[in-house]
Amino acid sequence: MDDQKDPARQESEREVQIWRRLRDAEKERDEARKAAEILRAVFDSSQDSIVIHSLDGQILEVNKAFERLHGISREEAVRLTIADISVSSMSMDEAKAIWAKAIAGEEQHFEWKGRRYRTGVAFDAEISLCGVRLNGKDVILGHVRDVTERKQAKAEIRDSRERLRQAHELLEGVTEGTKDQIADLDLDFRYTLFNRAYRKEFQRLFGTDIQLGDSMLTALAHLPAERTEPLIRLWRRALQGETFTAIEELDGAGHGEKFFEMRFNPLHDADGHLIGAAQIVRDVTANVQALRKLCKSEEQFRAFFQNASVGAGQMDLNGRFLRVNDRLCQILGYTPDKLAGKSIFEITHPEDLQRTRDALRELVSGEASACRLEKRYFRRDGKTIWVYVSVGVVRDAEGAPSHLVTVVQDMTERKQMEQELLAAKMAAEDANQAKSQFLANMSHELRTPMTVIMGALEYLEKSWDAPEREQLLAMIDTSAQRLLGIIEDLLDIGKIESGQLKIEEASFDLRECVRQAMEMCATPAREKGLHLAWSVDPQLPQQVCGDASRLGRVLVNLVGNAVKFTKTGDVTVRAVEMNRKLTFIIHDTGIGIPPDKIDLLFQPFTQVDSSLTRRYGGSGLGLAISKELVEMMGGDLAVESAVGAGSTFTFHLPLRPGKAPAPPPPAAAAGKCALPMHVLLAEDDPAVRELVTMVLRKRQLAVSVAENGRETVAQWRAGGIDLILMDLQMPEMDGLEATRQIRRLEGGDGKRTCIFALTAHARAEDREECLAAGMDGFLAKPLDMDALTRAIESCPCGARARMPGN
Repeated sequence: MDDQKDPARQESEREVQIWRRLRDAEKERDEARKAAEILRAVFDSSQDSIVIHSLDGQILEVNKAFERLHGISREEAVRLTIADISVSSMSMDEAKAIWAKAIAGEEQHFEWKGRRYRTGVAFDAEISLCGVRLNGKDVILGHVRDVTERKQAKAEIRDSRERLRQAHELLEGVTEGTKDQIADLDLDFRYTLFNRAYRKEFQRLFGTDIQLGDSMLTALAHLPAERTEPLIRLWRRALQGETFTAIEELDGAGHGEKFFEMRFNPLHDADGHLIGAAQIVRDVTANVQALRKLCKSEEQFRAFFQNASVGAGQMDLNGRFLRVNDRLCQILGYTPDKLAGKSIFEITHPEDLQRTRDALRELVSGEASACRLEKRYFRRDGKTIWVYVSVGVVRDAEGAPSHLVTVVQDMTERKQMEQELLAAKMAAEDANQAKSQFLANMSHELRTPMTVIMGALEYLEKSWDAPEREQLLAMIDTSAQRLLGIIEDLLDIGKIESGQLKIEEASFDLRECVRQAMEMCATPAREKGLHLAWSVDPQLPQQVCGDASRLGRVLVNLVGNAVKFTKTGDVTVRAVEMNRKLTFIIHDTGIGIPPDKIDLLFQPFTQVDSSLTRRYGGSGLGLAISKELVEMMGGDLAVESAVGAGSTFTFHLPLRPGKAPAPPPPAAAAGKCALPMHVLLAEDDPAVRELVTMVLRKRQLAVSVAENGRETVAQWRAGGIDLILMDLQMPEMDGLEATRQIRRLEGGDGKRTCIFALTAHARAEDREECLAAGMDGFLAKPLDMDALTRAIESCPCGARARMPGN
């Protein structure tokens, strides 16, 4: 048949088809090789770091820029993970979420905090991520641009992103993932590749929208030769096989001057034949402008170098000074001509020599990028100084070390301050330990009298009629006074440390003040068989001006201390006038104090010997408080002592005569006593209510009680109340507010009810606050029943109705 073909012809057509398929396959392989070559050229010529990592953060591939950034080789890099080069606060879960978006096709752009692996130095970077397929697996291609310097210069250069693909399918990602302009031309000037950034900038500069396959010469043909010839000349060099970088000004009409850094790389096929060239373009207008400014400011820099506040110098690679500024000469005490030519090893302290040599060796060899040391130098006058030295290496165009630059800061004063701070720290630690010992001792001191009080009370509860009753009651009273003294010591030391302790100025009977203090010390002295004697010079006035309470406290502390540390013999107290000052001399025949321990006597929380504290007891606060009180009263306190020969404490106070006290008011006439006084006790503590009520009723006084301020005001308004004993801290309404309400309700019509504060707040400012609220008196807890009786008798209603039994 006519439509049947000759077998030979059919065979020939099959051979043609096979040949065509082989040709097409060879062409595809050539294109793949070309793409791989293009990819490798782009990959290796990128000035930014490119990293490919798996979805668990394992690094799979890096480029040369990455190796330079981190100071490591590719073999070292692929053993790391992203976490090893990151200091970002981003968690792994957050990172994986971003990677998932990249794999899903969403390009990810963000700022990131990285860490140079070799040096550990942090840097700021802009990151571009995209997901690609590599060997059949999803991986992340990251483009990292170090923008640390740009941020410091506040330049606005955005992150350069490149996608790397091992084959042609990855090429587009690499070129489109960066703002750098990337383009490839074949030998006929036709575009085989360009990214969006290149196309956009080309259109902005030259007014032509290019397409793949277009000729660059045709795209520029409508422009004057003076505008296009510089660019064409560079491409010709690249298409002739030259690799180079050039900076050119390409002026887009009406857009001002723009400078571009152009990196050209020739492209070869698998057989080494030149097939075209690749170009990476970056806008460096800001850099060029900065360079121009730098050139103009060279003279200013030289002036700065000479007048810098830190020492600066240039050295050869062996550490010998080549050039120095004035400040470095001042630090080291040399003139410039004497310092130039001198090696840093000649002026380095011997103990710092080896680590200085090691640091410079690592710097010059490239093992370290910088050298920073705190070390010691010898000045020309022989004095040793501490300096902070920073040394950097300057390399030539080939990367070989050329010379060293150093900055030197004198930190001698800082080192001295550090030593002082260390000493202060040790002192603080010693003080803290002393306080800890004090607290342990204080616990013992508080528990001892409490043990006596609680044990004696329990014994009395079980056998009230026992013959030891009076002795037990005396023990309770003594221990309670001891406990109260400890509490007052703690309160006083707290007030002194916070600056809240106030010294009162009032006339008082000097001899009565001394007598009361001696009576408080008489019982422990008598129990030890000591002779306690005291005297007041008759030439001293009867009344003096000062703080009687604080003076008595000092005497009790000093005399009590003397009694405590005296086994046998006597304790004497003399008050005399000496150099127009009131002087007290307390002498004992006790164990004495070692000379090297006297300075510790007056330090709070510090014991001369903790074993003595355990043996003799005491809180360790008495002497410290006494010294503070004496100084606050305008005096001074000193001690003389010898071990085994006793001690003498002497303190001087300003001698200011006081005024004689006003005569007491005439007593109420006998037989004119009205009905027993009606006392309202405002107190929320049941035990205190029971005790005070018991005492008042034993004195045949009528007593009512109120548990809070509101109830107190209500009972007063009901009438018949002569005196109110008012606690300050009560529920619903405190004692101060209750007092104010009562005074407002009285209205100043002359009918005034006596109100006395009955409170544990015993500070002078508490007393003033109570009087300001309208109270007539102030009684501090623990309550002194005799003081309560005297207070009741002193109020106007007490004068009208004397208490029965008085």
